[in-house]
Amino acid sequence: NGPWTEEFQWQSNRLWKAEPSSRQTPAQLVAWVKQGVNVNANNDFQTDGIMYLYSTLRPEDAPVGSLRLQSIDERWWSALIILPLVVLGLLFLGRSFQSKVVTIAVLLAGLIATGVFAPTLASQLLNWPSIIGGVLVIGLWSTRGLVRFANARSEKTLSEKKSDVDVEPSPPQSENAQPPLSPESNVNDAREQGGAENV
Repeated sequence: NGPWTEEFQWQSNRLWKAEPSSRQTPAQLVAWVKQGVNVNANNDFQTDGIMYLYSTLRPEDAPVGSLRLQSIDERWWSALIILPLVVLGLLFLGRSFQSKVVTIAVLLAGLIATGVFAPTLASQLLNWPSIIGGVLVIGLWSTRGLVRFANARSEKTLSEKKSDVDVEPSPPQSENAQPPLSPESNVNDAREQGGAENV
């Protein structure tokens, strides 16, 4: 915070970890400070760690013109990124595919907005903890989908087997077998027999 300008840009190293890369090296900065000053050439300025370079022009007196940096332990920062992603994945575990797509789109939109208004924070969010959390969420959703698919297949197979058992085959009919007579045909036969007796 403060009236200071970042003189570095965020770059990813081999482990895809965002680190600040200053536009000027420490040697260039030391040479710039020594310009016009009678100092011993052998007097070297020792540097160590990661350099965060800021610049300002005639800052005001403290505390208004002070440079203030907020930092957090890397392990806590990783936990603050991974845990919310896992909780979000569990909450949407039973939701539909469309709901999950909308959730991912909202997260990406929020990340883009963060990159516009707080680029330093966005660069720290796009790091290994975010990748690990995303992989865990996708793994949970994929496992849930596979389990539901397997359960649906097993239920379908059981229903097909049950329907095959319920349907009993009809007994075979012989060629000489006659179809059952209707009540009207029985009455007609009785009348014909009665008429024959009267004759």
